[in-house]
Amino acid sequence: MSKNSETISHQDILDMMEKSDQHILNAIETSNREILETMAAYATHTDADISSLKSDVGNLKSDVNSLKSDVNSLKSDMQYVKGVINTQMVTKDYLDAQLFKFSGEIGGYLRKEDNKVDVLTGILTKKKVLTKSEAKKITQIGPSFMKV
Repeated sequence: MSKNSETISHQDILDMMEKSDQHILNAIETSNREILETMAAYATHTDADISSLKSDVGNLKSDVNSLKSDVNSLKSDMQYVKGVINTQMVTKDYLDAQLFKFSGEIGGYLRKEDNKVDVLTGILTKKKVLTKSEAKKITQIGPSFMKV
């Protein structure tokens, strides 16, 4: 403003506008600087997070590869066991047939032994070593295979 008059000159208006513009520019510059500083801090923090995640993913990949190796080893072991089972283990049908065969053989042996006991008790009764009631008692015991 001019000192002599109360009217505002054109130059005074321009000076005030320039000061106002400068003030606005300073405020914008300060805001921009604060925004950039905040973004830089966020970017640094984000970079650290990304690096940590990359490390974690690398560790997970290593663990997964180790697990894959373990699973492949187990598969191989299971294939071997399956082969052993298929080639060396007997079936239920085979076992049933063998048990039937052996039970028949055992029954035959027991019948022979029981016949021997009958013959022996007969001989001992004739020689009067056993009484008839004793011989009857022995022969009534019956075949041994029936009691099993």
